[in-house]
Amino acid sequence: MGSDASGALALEGEVIRDFDRMYRENATYVLRLLRRFGLSRQEAEDVSHDVFEELFLKLLSLDRAERRSLPFARGFLFRLAWGRFANHRRRHSVRSETLSASPPEVLVGPDALDYVLAREMAALLVALPPRDVAVFVGFEVFGNTVAELSRELAISDYDVRTILRVARARLRAVLAPHATPQEEDLG
Repeated sequence: MGSDASGALALEGEVIRDFDRMYRENATYVLRLLRRFGLSRQEAEDVSHDVFEELFLKLLSLDRAERRSLPFARGFLFRLAWGRFANHRRRHSVRSETLSASPPEVLVGPDALDYVLAREMAALLVALPPRDVAVFVGFEVFGNTVAELSRELAISDYDVRTILRVARARLRAVLAPHATPQEEDLG
């Protein structure tokens, strides 16, 4: 029984050393990841604690070889962080519903209009041909110049400008509020 107990203590010591190494190597990564998900600094620190607590419990269940390969699997930490982030948002949503009369979307993230706009933008991008999407996104999102886009896509500057004009017009048509029947009668 004495040898079993010393073996278990040695195993736990290895787990603690592995966890300590993984924490030192990945704490900043997880914190930045949670901040990119949209959490405040304080929320990110709280959720980061939960991520590493879950990691420690996972390490206890793994054998030595699996623990050695885990520090290089940032994808595993990403999945843990995403899961804990989603749980945090759900808990926050439930708390805000029970504690206030305001809708949780206001407290949790972007409002409904942002979701509608994003969905309409996605519908526009799906409707455009791939070359037009590359031009529109390259210019509007990534800030490429007309000359850069024409060089990259092997089309003329005139074609780039035409594609941008048509894509913007389509976007305005999609995002413009629809006229009510009364407004149509007046016009």
